[in-house]
Amino acid sequence: MGELSEMTKPMRGNSYESIAKSAYKAYAASTDNKNFMGEPMPEWEALPQPIQTAWDAATRQIIDIWEGNAIDWETFPDEQKWNGWVPPRLRGEDQNANSTGKGE
Repeated sequence: MGELSEMTKPMRGNSYESIAKSAYKAYAASTDNKNFMGEPMPEWEALPQPIQTAWDAATRQIIDIWEGNAIDWETFPDEQKWNGWVPPRLRGEDQNANSTGKGE
């Protein structure tokens, strides 16, 4: 499994959660606030925790790619590393924690 230690660091003063929330809001705006089934999207705070966690993982994956950890299309960081992942804030850890949250 890939190392996530660098991915627990907040970006330029923003937490990953706040970046994920902003991405969710951008998605909502681009779909006229409708989900893939055409139903209204809830506010971030009303999303079930597993959905917030999924947005957080997706955000971290994108940032990992953006930061240059992918050399080309064939070497993107393994998306499966997020299977079962739990954000540091839900584990009661510091955002700078060096842990994947999967019982290393």
